[in-house]
Amino acid sequence: MRAIDNEIGRIFALEALAPYLPPDLHPQALEAVRAISDKRWRARALAALALHLPESEQPAVWLEALDADHAIV
Repeated sequence: MRAIDNEIGRIFALEALAPYLPPDLHPQALEAVRAISDKRWRARALAALALHLPESEQPAVWLEALDADHAIV
């Protein structure tokens, strides 16, 4: 995903690939999502990824997505 220069393109790629990411790539995917500058798109990408994380990790990522969403003004 890092090879995609366009931030929105990376988000769409993540949304498409999230169901197929092996667990060892989840930390890298989260790192890439957290680097998204636009809060609206970051919230969307976090939500897309959260659906496919282990249940133990999901609550924290959902909260992070909500925080990003609530920060949109």
